[in-house]
Amino acid sequence: GGDVRAVIAEPRPGRDLMQAVVQAAAEAGVRVGRRRAAGAPLSPIEAADLLDRPPRHLDSERAAAMVRGRDIMVTGAGGTIGSELTRQILALDPATITLVDASEYNLYAIDMALREAGGPATWRAELADVRDKVRMAQLFDAVKPDVVLHAAALKHVPLMETHPCEAVLTNIGGAMIVYELARERAY
Repeated sequence: GGDVRAVIAEPRPGRDLMQAVVQAAAEAGVRVGRRRAAGAPLSPIEAADLLDRPPRHLDSERAAAMVRGRDIMVTGAGGTIGSELTRQILALDPATITLVDASEYNLYAIDMALREAGGPATWRAELADVRDKVRMAQLFDAVKPDVVLHAAALKHVPLMETHPCEAVLTNIGGAMIVYELARERAY
């Protein structure tokens, strides 16, 4: 068969509809895409699509106090959430930001986007996988981050349903490695 795909064209589908479509598609072996706006390209369903809650607003004063003048590490920095975190952190005047991602392309994309945006070059891009404890320990020892924001995750639900071991290794194992290194190396 060809590339069978279900498309959710409703711009603001509720959680129940999203979950029903994702579950039915998974059972049928069909990929699900979503059109977020009229004329927009299809994009994969993400975990956040299933939450159906309004976005939370950042307490910018507290965030600035946490970040200003400090060395920050962002895992998953090239992903959807990590790249947005990185952009917001840069505006809060950190000493440095270490961008960590296992995807060469995503890391390159956020690095180039930041370069094109201008501003102080206070970041470094590090190709590393949060699942690799030895590499992450080397990185922690070299960078000595004051704050670690862990955004590395495999989050495309239908794909992770077909690769659950990879999801567990990254989303649980990787999170544990980052947590343990941050806790052990409170510089």
